Amino acid sequence: MEGQAIPGKTQTKHGMKTVAVMSGVYFLLYIAVNILMGGSDPMNAQQFSWLLLMIFSFVSAGYLLKKHKFPSKKGIIASAVISAVFSLSIIVRFSSNGIFCFVNLALLFFTSCASMSVFEKYPGNALRIADTSKKYSIPVSIAAGIGVGAVLSVINYFLAIRSRTPERGDVILSFLKALEPATVEEIALRTVFYALCLSCAGGEFINKRQKFASYFMMVFPHVIPHVVFTGSVVEWLLSVLVLALIFGLAFAVMQRKWDILSAMIAHGTVDLVRFIIFNS
Repeated sequence: MEGQAIPGKTQTKHGMKTVAVMSGVYFLLYIAVNILMGGSDPMNAQQFSWLLLMIFSFVSAGYLLKKHKFPSKKGIIASAVISAVFSLSIIVRFSSNGIFCFVNLALLFFTSCASMSVFEKYPGNALRIADTSKKYSIPVSIAAGIGVGAVLSVINYFLAIRSRTPERGDVILSFLKALEPATVEEIALRTVFYALCLSCAGGEFINKRQKFASYFMMVFPHVIPHVVFTGSVVEWLLSVLVLALIFGLAFAVMQRKWDILSAMIAHGTVDLVRFIIFNS
């Protein structure tokens, strides 16, 4: 009726404001940390930036779990399996990361559960862990992940060789280390932010602005901790855009157009090659 609010659209607009506020606080804190520490202590500035992103991820998961509760048994089992895959990396990561390995494990499990819960409620726009719609869907996802990962690995090599000296790493240890970014960064630092957008949008993005916001949240929160602001706005912005458009957007598109598995494999491939060639 004329003059009467449409409940779905009103709730959607209000919900996306929630995303804007939560992400705005994160971006402002990132800027503050980098302005205060980026020039004088870039290493600690980057560590604090990653810590802020993890907190943002934990808060997002907590918000979603409070709103939607835990997923079904199937969703919890899927989250446990993904967490178990990551736990293999603790074998080689614990000596350097210590207790943060278990913080990452908890972060991965809870963000995965939170995302699954949202996807179960809104299946129409849900991301799939693995596409099983056709007989060869999973092999196609695996092949796509390896193929895209190989291409991005070449690009990453030429970006890294300008500032790093090759130092061969052990293949098995490199594989185990690559399981961390493949799982934690794709689920806890990308998928959960899409789930946050989807939940706050009421299960449907009603316009291009909201669709753009969902892609933005899948890319930029995870990209900016890779780049420390050391004084040059132009240099910082160019670095962020290069990483966002080449790597972040590629993984986000794979999650949405294929499945999360393909993005995890592609991301893991990039880091596997990096660890083997540069040992870091």
